[in-house]
Amino acid sequence: MQPRLMQRDGKPIVAVEADISQVRPWNPTVQQMRDVVLNWGIAGPDWTAIMDLTPAAKEFVPSQAEVERISELAVDAVIAGRVIDFGFLPNDVLKHGGDRGGTLWQQSAIDMPFIDPWILLHSWEGGTSIYLINPIGEDVEACELQPAMIDDMKSLLISDRGIFFRHHDGPATKYYAMMAPAALRFQRDPEHWARANNGKDEQASAAGNVGDPLMAAILILSTRNVQRETICAPMKLQNARRKSGKPPIPNYDRVDAALYVTAIVTRGHRRERGEDQGGSHRSPVPHIRIGHPRTYATGRSIFIRDTLVAVTDEQRAAFKSTRSHYEVKP
Repeated sequence: MQPRLMQRDGKPIVAVEADISQVRPWNPTVQQMRDVVLNWGIAGPDWTAIMDLTPAAKEFVPSQAEVERISELAVDAVIAGRVIDFGFLPNDVLKHGGDRGGTLWQQSAIDMPFIDPWILLHSWEGGTSIYLINPIGEDVEACELQPAMIDDMKSLLISDRGIFFRHHDGPATKYYAMMAPAALRFQRDPEHWARANNGKDEQASAAGNVGDPLMAAILILSTRNVQRETICAPMKLQNARRKSGKPPIPNYDRVDAALYVTAIVTRGHRRERGEDQGGSHRSPVPHIRIGHPRTYATGRSIFIRDTLVAVTDEQRAAFKSTRSHYEVKP
């Protein structure tokens, strides 16, 4: 599939034309996602010409300026190593993160891991999800980058995006957002519309799609005893790339969320006699000790973070003993 020069908003853009049948889901690794970003493979799809969408969809087609800005922020995040892979986060964990994490973020009890743009990646029951996060003071911009194969071309398609902000005059529950929903949410057929939005309006559905994973991620990072490590390419490979004039392979962070996920999905599950939940007297089942505000006699108040409990030394060692380097062909 060859790109060609087209016009959008009176300006020339590089674009490809594709039938919807040529677009299929793609589940990239961190390395594959990073390659697409560094090759400027982020695209702003215009579905309005090939799908039966309401006129409102046209308003949310990404402009060329928006595509360029998102691409620049993503490249900056990748090169600086501000990419965090959370592994598998099932839908229950994402919903919990949206509710609890969103509320704590609204109360300024938890915050972003970086003050500069960063990329969040995780898998779930529906595949692989990628989000570009751009903190702006107390607020944060967030954009879903939907992995897709267009014929044989790997790409990241701009989808739901918006600004999440703390509303200090409103009730401190969950989060507030102004969204630009993906155009595909504006299906003209009622059944297709309901499926695309889970029965909510387009703004609310887009906010949950982006906000829940974001709040889940920062809640996990704010939970004590959750392990996080930086993954580096082997020094020998980096030296070889430098000698040949190639740029270094960026680092990224990996979070071991498996025990956290177990704690969330098994909460409230009554243990029957003889039932094996993976724990013992030496290795009890992980659970979350909920954090809370603490006010001292001086009047100073701090938030005691959530804590992942029953993480054994063996479990910590198992995570740290996994490879902290990965093999990449020069």
